[in-house]
Order: sequence, then C-alpha cells, then structure tokens
Amino acid sequence: MLEAIQKEYTGELVEEQKVLLPRVGMVCVVKFSGDGKFYRAQVTKVLEKRMVKVCFVDFSSSEVVQAGDLRRILDQFLVLPAMSVKVCLADVRPAGKDWCEEATQCVIERVRSKEMEMVVKKEEQHGSVNQVVYQVVYQVMLYEINHKQEDSVNTWLVQQGYAIATGKLAKQLDDHGDTSFSKSIRPDCDTVPGGRTDCRVVSASSPANIVLRRICDEESFYQLSANLAQHYNISSAVSMLGHWHEG
Repeated sequence: MLEAIQKEYTGELVEEQKVLLPRVGMVCVVKFSGDGKFYRAQVTKVLEKRMVKVCFVDFSSSEVVQAGDLRRILDQFLVLPAMSVKVCLADVRPAGKDWCEEATQCVIERVRSKEMEMVVKKEEQHGSVNQVVYQVVYQVMLYEINHKQEDSVNTWLVQQGYAIATGKLAKQLDDHGDTSFSKSIRPDCDTVPGGRTDCRVVSASSPANIVLRRICDEESFYQLSANLAQHYNISSAVSMLGHWHEG
C-alpha cells in the first residue's frame, strides 16, 4: 500500500487532494520529514498559523507540519488498520518521581528491535472527538520470546531497582515470590486482555512509551508500504489505529 500512496501523492498537488479545514481526529496522508515519503497520519492537534500536529499511524512518530501539506486520503488506503500499537508497561511505577534516564536507557537496550510477547492487562483511551477515540494506549506485560525464564521486562525493572511493583505483580512478588504470569491461550492476532501476542518493538523512549507491531501484521504493513509507494510514488515505512475517518 505504501508504494501505491507514493505513486498517488508524489508529484504536482491537485485540487482534489487538498485538505481545506483540518480537524483533530482527521485521517490524511502527509510527507514524513525523516525520509521525504508519504504516509498515513492522523491530526492530533490544530495549532496557530495553519500548523497542525500529526501522528503517523503506522509507526507512531509525531510531527508538526503545515496544514497545506495535508492530503486527503483515498478510501483504498483506509482498509488496513494502523500497523503499530502504543503501549506502556503494566503494574509498575517509577522508583522515583519519574522514570530516570538510566531506567529508560536500560529498557531501550533490552527491547529495541526485538521480537517479544505482550500480554495486554488494560486498555487506556486518550482523547476523543465527537465520541471517536483517536488514541489508545495498552498497559502490557512484555516478555522476550524463547527466553529461558518467564520473567517479564516489567519484573526485571523491579528487580533492578528502577521500578516499584503495583497491582497483581506486587501481589505475586509479595505473596509468592513468583515473577511470572500464567500463560494463556494466544488469541488470533488480537490485543485481547490476558492473551499473548507475538510482536516486534518498533521504538522505545521510556517504560511508559513503547511502540510495538504485531508479527501477524508485518506482511500487511510491507504490502501497505508497497501500495502507498505505487500510489504516491515512494516506498516503505512503519502502528494501531482503532477508528478510520476520512477528512
């Protein structure tokens, strides 16, 4: 799909592609400054002087761009859901007031670009327009695939002294000294609370801000990239949009 987007949007801007009145929650296509290619995005904030903040839904990066740079999205690019999901580690809180730089670096080094398993514990909804939620963050237990022990990244943070266990994790550690959560049947590629889902870490900036892509979505993501490039004339990129609404 990304190839198709590039083919469609690269070149001279035509009147039908213009977004005249951007609004929060609007889904569009916009060029990413990191590589100069077009990707699907969602407006998260309308600023002054015709500037808007957007989130690139397939890899969860945000940028401030000119409203005139937004392009209307075609129906064919609304079919696939976003190819990434934003998560935070469940049942832990910082040992201090905030996550310290050392804790953040340790988490980044431990999870960056790895294949992991996540167990969704809770879904948080942040921000909505007209009752449509445009940002969902999942609280998860995060495990390394094929790791010899069942210790999660969450538990490891507590053991290293960077975090304090809360909720069920605190009860397990206090009552039983058990650092694992019992395995459950894997859902069919769904972020269902309690189910395990194989995923890849796209990026991580702190224990409270990790971006994952489900392994089962990777083929669709790269096909999306191909189609976008074909349509707007470029290629490749990388998140989880629950609701698509054309602007």
